[in-house]
Amino acid sequence: MNTHPLKKMTIYVTALLLGTAPAVAEDVTGGDAPHPAVKDGKTGFLDHAGRFVIEPQFEDAGRFFDGLARVKTGGKWGFINTEGDMVINPRFEEAGDFHDDRAFVRNEDRYGYINKRGKIAINFQFADARNFVDGKAPVQDNGKWGYIDNGGEWIAKPQFSDAAPFSDGLARVRTGGLLDGKYGYIDEEGNMVINPRFTDCGHFASGLAPFEQDDMWGYIDKEGNVAIKPQFSAAHGLSDGRALVQVGGLIGGKYGYIDKSGKLVINAKYDEAKSFCNGRAAVEVDDQYGYINTDGKLVVGAQFSEAHDFHDGLAKVQIGGTLGLGGKLAWIDESGKIVYQTSG
Repeated sequence: MNTHPLKKMTIYVTALLLGTAPAVAEDVTGGDAPHPAVKDGKTGFLDHAGRFVIEPQFEDAGRFFDGLARVKTGGKWGFINTEGDMVINPRFEEAGDFHDDRAFVRNEDRYGYINKRGKIAINFQFADARNFVDGKAPVQDNGKWGYIDNGGEWIAKPQFSDAAPFSDGLARVRTGGLLDGKYGYIDEEGNMVINPRFTDCGHFASGLAPFEQDDMWGYIDKEGNVAIKPQFSAAHGLSDGRALVQVGGLIGGKYGYIDKSGKLVINAKYDEAKSFCNGRAAVEVDDQYGYINTDGKLVVGAQFSEAHDFHDGLAKVQIGGTLGLGGKLAWIDESGKIVYQTSG
């Protein structure tokens, strides 16, 4: 993210066409798990002090979820534990993260799910698949999305043109096509509880979800009633009691944060900003990123050209460069101290 209006528009339009604006919040895990980091083109895992506790050796890697992290070696994905032991051998063309003792995997263009012992829990049968949340996952079959439980039984048979993971007990689904479809929400039994009537909307968190109406964004409650009237040019889901909103137009507007009542509790003064994650949010000040806390206090000074969310006590940042290119990658702790930095 940066202040360039063309890039801002491109990000928004791309997200809108993909049905992800505002995006469903990523699952977060905190604690002492090692954090993936890159050295000399290989990925290993750092502890909070910035020491590699799992040596860089992988072509790619994800974060730890449920005690396991997906890693890529020899062109295939497997899983390691926090000690660095390969507990599920690399044999998959694609792999997701573990949630509810299930991770989606792909071989020969079909998706299935494995358990943490590496056994096939749900056979390879789907054209696409997403993570489990609270024992349910969206999967695609014959061009339509539905939902299964962790035994592979249908909760909602394939009928939707798009489907998001469950959040706060409801899941966003789309009926109709990519450009003319409408979004609504189903409950955990697969019942449509908020009829599809939104051109776009986001995930539920703390009982509220952002929705778009006449090119403005507001929030609905879990009965589908308007809780915060549409008044923002962009809006994201609640996280850490704060929701990122944009005021004053898609181009040229400023970002701030509201609470659950809709009150602007952190003034809209940032050209770019990200949602809160683990008590910190990246914001842009004078073309550089720093981090604020939920009170709006700048707790890590603006000094980075890119800044990512905090996970497992660390955040990846970029020093120098622009648009994600050039400069050096670094990992900082919650105080802003650089614990590890790449050489180039």
